[in-house]
Amino acid sequence: MFLNLSCLCFSHGNKEVFSCRGIQLCVDWFRARGHQNITVFVPRWRKENSRPDAPCADQEILAQLEKERLLVFTPSRHVGGRRLVCYDDRYILRLAVESDGIVVSNDNYRDLANENPEFKKIVEDRLLMYSFVNDR
Repeated sequence: MFLNLSCLCFSHGNKEVFSCRGIQLCVDWFRARGHQNITVFVPRWRKENSRPDAPCADQEILAQLEKERLLVFTPSRHVGGRRLVCYDDRYILRLAVESDGIVVSNDNYRDLANENPEFKKIVEDRLLMYSFVNDR
């Protein structure tokens, strides 16, 4: 089970704030149904202090999920005053292929589905889209 939390968190945060609580709700939902192999991918820069142009609520949840080995931060770095981030969608789809997992995301992954037949199979057969109703 692999969660693309960029979409998930903004959905829970009404597209105004990156809601780490949305991540916790999703993890809890799958755990309650017996799933144990859960991996959450979040860009490393989300560990930084929340900024007005990229607000993030309840960041301590990220640290707790990382401690529980459920959350993996994808790489990013600063070069010449600019932040360079990896294309985390590849991490998500690669791990889903390697472990025969599903991906929880509202991303359609069109570009990667056209790039790789294994990714296309995940996108066509193992992509679980979602919506939040309040905290459910």
